[in-house]
Amino acid sequence: MRFLPFKRTDAENCQPYTSYFPRADIYELITPDLLHQVIKGVYKDHLVDWVGKYLEHVHGIAGGARVIDEIDRR
Repeated sequence: MRFLPFKRTDAENCQPYTSYFPRADIYELITPDLLHQVIKGVYKDHLVDWVGKYLEHVHGIAGGARVIDEIDRR
């Protein structure tokens, strides 16, 4: 099998088939979802820390660890 030599101009003239698609801009598609990050950071992470401290306060360190392990196991 013989391949034709690659010319530099071949790659320069290629355009992806999505270049004329509306709403197919890759830079718009991969922007971070800031609302998701805020909710995860503020509510989820803070709530998990708070519940862990509460369980340790109510059940003691060993009892709180057992409850957290039981929650994680589910």
